[in-house]
Amino acid sequence: MDKRIPTTGRDIVALLKGCTKQRDLARGMEIHAHACLLGLAERDRFLCSTLVDMYAKCGSMSEAWKIFNHLSAQDAVAWTALIKGYADNGDTRAALETFNQMQTNCVAPDAVTYVCCVKACGSIHNQNDGHKLHTEVESKGLLANELNLGNALVDMYAKSGALSAALHVFERLAVRDVVSWTALIGGYAEDGQGAKALQCFEEMQIEGVQPNAATFVCSLKASSCMKNLSYGLILHSEIERRKLLQNDHLLGNTLIDMYVKCGSLHLAQAVFGKLHIQDVVAWTTLIMGYAEQCHSAKALELYEQMKRKGIQPNTATFLCTLKACATSGDLDNGQNLHSYIKAEGLLGEDSSLGTSLIGMYAKAGLFIQAHEVFDSFSHQDAVSWNALITGYIDYGHEEKVFQLFEQMQIEGILGDPITYLCIFRACAGVASLSMVQKLHVQVSARGLFNVDSIMGTALLDAYAKCGNLVKAQAVFDELPTQDVVSCTALVACYVEHGCWEEALNCFDGMQLKGVSPNIATLICGLKCCGASGALDRGKELHIEIERRCLLQRDPAIGNTLVDMYSKCGVLPLAQEVFDSLLNQDVVTWNSLIAGYVQKGKPAAPFLLIDRMLERTDPNPLTFLIILSVCNRMGFLNLNQTYFDTMSKDFGIVPGTEHQISMIHLLCRAGNYDKAIAMINDNTYPCNFSKWRTLLNACKFCANIEVGREVFEKMVKIHSKSGRLQSHTLTE
Repeated sequence: MDKRIPTTGRDIVALLKGCTKQRDLARGMEIHAHACLLGLAERDRFLCSTLVDMYAKCGSMSEAWKIFNHLSAQDAVAWTALIKGYADNGDTRAALETFNQMQTNCVAPDAVTYVCCVKACGSIHNQNDGHKLHTEVESKGLLANELNLGNALVDMYAKSGALSAALHVFERLAVRDVVSWTALIGGYAEDGQGAKALQCFEEMQIEGVQPNAATFVCSLKASSCMKNLSYGLILHSEIERRKLLQNDHLLGNTLIDMYVKCGSLHLAQAVFGKLHIQDVVAWTTLIMGYAEQCHSAKALELYEQMKRKGIQPNTATFLCTLKACATSGDLDNGQNLHSYIKAEGLLGEDSSLGTSLIGMYAKAGLFIQAHEVFDSFSHQDAVSWNALITGYIDYGHEEKVFQLFEQMQIEGILGDPITYLCIFRACAGVASLSMVQKLHVQVSARGLFNVDSIMGTALLDAYAKCGNLVKAQAVFDELPTQDVVSCTALVACYVEHGCWEEALNCFDGMQLKGVSPNIATLICGLKCCGASGALDRGKELHIEIERRCLLQRDPAIGNTLVDMYSKCGVLPLAQEVFDSLLNQDVVTWNSLIAGYVQKGKPAAPFLLIDRMLERTDPNPLTFLIILSVCNRMGFLNLNQTYFDTMSKDFGIVPGTEHQISMIHLLCRAGNYDKAIAMINDNTYPCNFSKWRTLLNACKFCANIEVGREVFEKMVKIHSKSGRLQSHTLTE
């Protein structure tokens, strides 16, 4: 900066502007003192306004106000400098109060003043005051010639979510420059209307307006919210062509975020590697991507690299890294992070860190540590209670969940919607109808039931899980909005309880209301058709699935379609769908094999399983299906081979149903000793149903001697159960 001694007001103003640009408050104060010595600070109005601006922009609003207050003539320039200072320093309320005082003092604001105030409203999404300013501007006819003011209004409405108002102002602008377009694109992107944002991006270029770095940032956000990787790649290519990444780290960070949100971590990593400045935001965005896509080891590795580079993590970094620790069960790193966060005194600054720690410990089942963190909070809000409650739900401790919920209410903490959704899950887990009814009263009284369909859907699901389908239907009927989620939940409830006719009626009803079924709804409908043998209806659903090109989009829908045709006994169609699928997983194979078993074609399942093993590994259900065929056909040796293969070749521990199938076949072959030995084998847990299988086999084969021995054994083991009756052998 120029160190020469200034002698005129013009020289001092020039130096002050340099201080303002550099945010050099100390040097600015020196120059101010020199101006006072020269007697210029009191009599030069322009110099005084420049001093107000310098102090305001350097963050010293008290000094700015002091100088302003001593001005003999407080003109629009000085008032505007003060207003802008408050706004830039985040004190929007003071900025708007100063604007009101300016008008009270009969000083007419100019276009620059209005721009400052409108921007202040936009920064806090204050649409009401922004609209008042808009009305004033319109009445004074300022919009016709002041593009900056029009742009500020578009931006204010867009940031406030009033996109129709933003578009109205935008369309009335005499000239629309890159700032106008970027404000509108940014508004649509932030509102989740990615398609409209990208449409504006296209129209902007058609009108000959070239995008700048800020425009690309907004357009990348639009691609992110749509998960539109293809468009994101086009934007990236254009950004590279214009060489914008070299000078704008915000653009680079947004590009990384776009790739992360579109699931392309390798591309995000590639952009990260090219950045000249890898700041904490860039590192955190990449760590978040790996953590959210369950690549926890890579997320933790990046965190360590970041520390070695000397980049200090922020709260967002810690949250992502703690999530990675929780997902991977890496409690060593998690506890190290906890120690660091605690040592730095960060727990008291941000409750989200404590809540994340509670979630990490609870997810690992370390409830003592979770409670220690929870109890250390000076104030426990609903979010921290939710983290603790969720942990207990995941481990099936529903009674503890109810205790915590009761304690929460005793302490005067009102649960938020997430709390109630958690408690509904717990109710469903233990079929606690009384608790569901109690919660129903609470959410209705607090108006949460009418906020959106999520709460109502959770409530009807909880009633259904408790077996009260009538109440579930009643809740559905009362929903303010019956969307695809709530409709699907009701269909699923009826399917789960085997009420096929009601399920299909509900499915029909949603379509009559104009609600288009999603993949989950169609899967429920197919299950219903398969279970009830409604082949014609299943074919109609198949046509709809093909029309919407859903078959290859989600493997579950293809699997369910194969299963539906198999259960309806139409194996050619099941085989046709099976062959058309790009990915045939173990579920697909099981559905087809089960269909051939049901149709009574004993050779086909063995041929299919041989083909299956060439492509994918079996699961326990695969072996249960094959063992049932062996059992039906009396293939003892083959049954034994498959039974042994489960554990030896595939590491699948035979479950109770597999063992029962084996026991049943051994008894049919007269190998009672071997069957008893299998039941007594400590490798497998003792199970009453195995003994009952053996007892029924003795009854079927009229083997009274072994049957009596088995019966006495069962009486001895279960003498207190009350499940055996003396007539079992004599019926």
